[in-house]
Amino acid sequence: MAKFTYYGGMAVLIERGDGFKILIDPYIHNTLCQSATPDMFYDVDLLLLSHAAFDHFGDTVDILQHSGATVLCGTEAWAKIRAEADIPESRHINLIYGDGKKFGPTAIRAVPAWHGSNVMYHDVAHAYYPFGLVVMLEPGVSFYHTGDTCLFSDIRLIRELYRPNIMMPCISTSDVKYGSIMSPSEAAQAVRWVGPDLVIPGHYYAGDPAAEEFQMHMRSFAPDSVVYWDVGRSVEYRPHQIVF
Repeated sequence: MAKFTYYGGMAVLIERGDGFKILIDPYIHNTLCQSATPDMFYDVDLLLLSHAAFDHFGDTVDILQHSGATVLCGTEAWAKIRAEADIPESRHINLIYGDGKKFGPTAIRAVPAWHGSNVMYHDVAHAYYPFGLVVMLEPGVSFYHTGDTCLFSDIRLIRELYRPNIMMPCISTSDVKYGSIMSPSEAAQAVRWVGPDLVIPGHYYAGDPAAEEFQMHMRSFAPDSVVYWDVGRSVEYRPHQIVF
């Protein structure tokens, strides 16, 4: 049994059947889930960062300072962490495209995302790859977190390689300044290519019209996938069974 809880942005908590916890993109203070606070995540085992943008990096430093979590991220995100807190190098695992790490029965793969990631320190840009993340949590449970990406055809290859049965796509380009990701129709197309049982939409704000538009396109593109909209409420996934 695996449990997934969405907290807005692209933040999702994944709980393995044995209690092992993985938190991806911990931007906890957002418009969708105002009741969540960083201290709710001080017991996580792993932090995964798709990239260093503020709406993904979020509360990373707070959680690392109050937990024993290991962080998996690129060099630009690690530079931001080290600039803000004294976190030892031993708690950082660097990622690059194609990289794979194992944590007991869980295997994590860093896959491409067509976007950008950089942070500025002393007028110098630290740039690195943005990631999508595939978390093969336990036998029969594979989760694909697209990160921030535009639509690209190799998303179909992720299906062939990893067979994700749960997927979190970014669905909204409503933010004028940071809108360089998939539109609702493109996100539905990405879901069609992947063919997951369960979809947890991400990267939209409270009241965003993109949510209704994505749901409409899903009825055409991927009608067999269940779309789960509840924020802050867990959904359990067992192979071929979804429990609300």
